[in-house]
Amino acid sequence: MQFEVVKSRLYLDGRFAHRDEPRSRETAFWTRIWFLPVQVALSLWAIGPISLFASTPAPNVVFFMADDVGVGDYSAYDDLTGLGATSKVPTPTLDRLAQEGMTFSQARSTTSLCAPTRYATLTGNNTWRANKERGAWTLHEVSNILPGQQTVGDLMQAAGYRTGFFGKMHLGGRLYKKNTNNFIVPNATNLDQIDFQRPFDGGMLQHGFDYSLELPNGVQGVPYSFFENDLAVQIDLLGNTTPVTNVSQVQHWIEGNYNLGSTVIRGDGWGTIDWNTRNVGQTLTQNAVRFVRDAVNNHSTDPFFLYYMSEAIHTPYVPPTLFEVDLNGDGDRSDAGESTTIDGLVGPGLGSEQMQMVNTGDAALGALVKQLEETDDPRNPGHKLINNTLIIFTADNGGIGKDSFFGKPDFTDYGHDSSGGLKGAKARKDEGGLQVPFVAKWAGHIEEGSVSDQLVGTHDLMATLAGLTGQSLASDQANDSFNLLPVILGHQSDVDPVRDHLITQHTGGSDPIRANIYYENDWKLIVDWNDLVAPNIMALFDLSTDPRETSDLKDSTDPIVQQLLADLYSNYLTVRNANRAAPVLTQLSADFNADGIVSIDDRNNWDEGYGIGANAYFMNGDADRDGDVEGADFLAWQRSIEPIFAGYIDQDGDVDGKEFLDWKINFADSAESSSPTNPVPEPPMLWGSVCCLLFFSSTWRSRQRKDGALKC
Repeated sequence: MQFEVVKSRLYLDGRFAHRDEPRSRETAFWTRIWFLPVQVALSLWAIGPISLFASTPAPNVVFFMADDVGVGDYSAYDDLTGLGATSKVPTPTLDRLAQEGMTFSQARSTTSLCAPTRYATLTGNNTWRANKERGAWTLHEVSNILPGQQTVGDLMQAAGYRTGFFGKMHLGGRLYKKNTNNFIVPNATNLDQIDFQRPFDGGMLQHGFDYSLELPNGVQGVPYSFFENDLAVQIDLLGNTTPVTNVSQVQHWIEGNYNLGSTVIRGDGWGTIDWNTRNVGQTLTQNAVRFVRDAVNNHSTDPFFLYYMSEAIHTPYVPPTLFEVDLNGDGDRSDAGESTTIDGLVGPGLGSEQMQMVNTGDAALGALVKQLEETDDPRNPGHKLINNTLIIFTADNGGIGKDSFFGKPDFTDYGHDSSGGLKGAKARKDEGGLQVPFVAKWAGHIEEGSVSDQLVGTHDLMATLAGLTGQSLASDQANDSFNLLPVILGHQSDVDPVRDHLITQHTGGSDPIRANIYYENDWKLIVDWNDLVAPNIMALFDLSTDPRETSDLKDSTDPIVQQLLADLYSNYLTVRNANRAAPVLTQLSADFNADGIVSIDDRNNWDEGYGIGANAYFMNGDADRDGDVEGADFLAWQRSIEPIFAGYIDQDGDVDGKEFLDWKINFADSAESSSPTNPVPEPPMLWGSVCCLLFFSSTWRSRQRKDGALKC
C-alpha cells in the first residue's frame, strides 16, 4: 500500500521524474551550456531587451459540482461507459469542456449521497474523519468539519487567492438565539428569537472563503433562504441582496406549491418570504458572475477561486423557462448575447423535469464560461480570463435512476439513462450511484480531447490544488486526497496510477444497507460499513469484464480468486484503519518573502530579488534562499523563468519534471562552491547577463569534472 511519498518523479508535488534515457553529466552539461547562450542571443535579437525572468500569473480556478447527475447525463461520456447508453439531454457547455480538456472515465464520488461527499470534497478526507460519518444535513446541528480541519478555501486563501463559495452546503451549522450565545432550532413559534444579525456558526466565512452565497440545505430543504456571508438575505435575479433584520422578512412555510408553481416547498419550515425555487440557479450564477467581476475590478492582482455547488438537478425539479444572466453588469439580463438559454430547450417540452434540470445546470456552467471568455485578464494583458483558468466539473454522487426514492417521473420514460448503462443510481452502492463525470480544462496546459482512465475521487481536489499552488499539506490534513495535477497536465500516464486504491461509501438511502467500497485496479470489494475489525464481505466484482456488476465472485471456489479476495480484504482493512491513506504532500515553500503566507507579494519579491544579475542565489541553485538546494528551488525557478530559457533545459519542448535533473546538474551542484550570502555585482545591461551565463558555464564544467555521481 502507498502511505508515503515515493520519490520516483518530480512534479509540482515535489516528486522526482524518471528520465526515459539517462544522459551522462557531461552530455547534459554540454547540451545546456552550448545551446542555451545561442538560444538566448537569438531570442534577444528577435524580441528585444526583455527580462529573462518573468512571473507567470497563477491560474484562476473554477470548481463546479453538479447535484445528482450521472455519467449518462452527458454525451461526452457516451463512448466512455462502453455500455451503449446515449444521453438524450443537450449539454453543449460540458461537452465543449470535454473537447477542450481532459475527461476522466473512472471518477467516483466519495459517497453515494450528497452531504457526506460535500464534506469530503471540501476537506480531502473520507467521511469517517468528519464529525458525523453520514453527513450533517441541517442548519441546527454542529458543523461536520471538525476544529482544525482545513478546507480547499483555507488552502487557496493561503496561496493568495480571492475565494468565493456559491450554493449548497450540507455541512451543518447553527443559528444563534437573540441576546445569547445559545443556539436555536427554529420552528413556527420562535422565528422572532433568531439572531439574524449574527453570522451562523459553521458558515463558509469560517472555512476559508472571502465571500459566500450559501444554501445551507440546498434548494430542497429548510431554511428556504439564501445566506450571504453567513447572514440570511432576500435576493433578486440581479444578485442584489437585502439583509434579513427582522421577523417580518421571513415566514414558516407549509409543504406545497406556491407562486404558480415557482415556489415548491417539500417540507414545513422557515424561509424568506420571497423564496422562489425556480430562480435559485439563475440567482447563484448571477452572483458568481458578480464575484468574477469584483475579483477583476477590485482585486486585480490576485487570482480567484470560485467554488460553485449547483442546485441542479436536485428535487423539487422546477426548471426555469429562460436562463439569463447579466454578464456585463449593466443591470439588464436581456442584452444580446447574455442569454444562456440553449437552443430554446430550457423549459417545458424537453423530456422530464429532471432532464430540463440537467440542461439548466449546463446553462449555469455556460454562463460562467462565457463570463471568463468575455472578461479581460488584468494579470495577463491582452488575454481573457479563460486563457488562464483551470475549470473542474464533477458531481456529488451518481444520477437519478428509475428506482429513485423521490418518486418523481423518471428519465427512462424518455429513453434516457442517467447512469449510462451502469447498475443502480444515487443512494446505492452500485456503480450507477458512485461513478460521476469529471472533466478538467486549462487552455494551453491540458491536452484537448484527452481521456484518462486513472482511478480518481472527488475528494482528490484538495491535494490537486495544493499541487497547483505549490503548497505542502500537513500530515493531518486531506488524509485521503491524491494529487491529480501530473495527470491533468499530461506528465503522468495511465500506466502509472496516481492511486493504488480508493475507498468510497454508501451511506444509506434507497438501499438501506450501508457499505464501504474498496477499489484496487479493476476490482471492487464491497464490505459491511460497521465492523472495522472483521467486516462482512458483501460482494466482489471484476469491473474490467463485468461493468454492470452482474457476477458476484465472493463465493467463487477458484483458489486464485479466493487468494485475491483475501489480499483485497487485507488491503482494505489497512487503508480503512490508517490515520492517513494518501501520501504526505511535501511541496515547496513559495513564500519567497518569508511572511508566512503565499501571495502576490511573493511574486513581486521574486522579481526584485531574483532578476538578472540581482544576486547569486539563483545561479547557486538556492532559489528560495533557505540555505539548501532541493526540489523547492526547482519549482521556484520553473514558475519564474521565461519560457525561452526554461523550455530548453532538456530540449524536449515542454517544461516538466525531467527538467529538474538538468537543473540540478547545471545549477544546484555548483552551489557547493558558492556562498548564497555573496551577491554577484549587477551587470549594466542584459547582454552582460549572457556573458555571465558563459562565465558560469566554465565554472560548472570544472565542478562537474571534480564531482562524482549525480546526487538527487
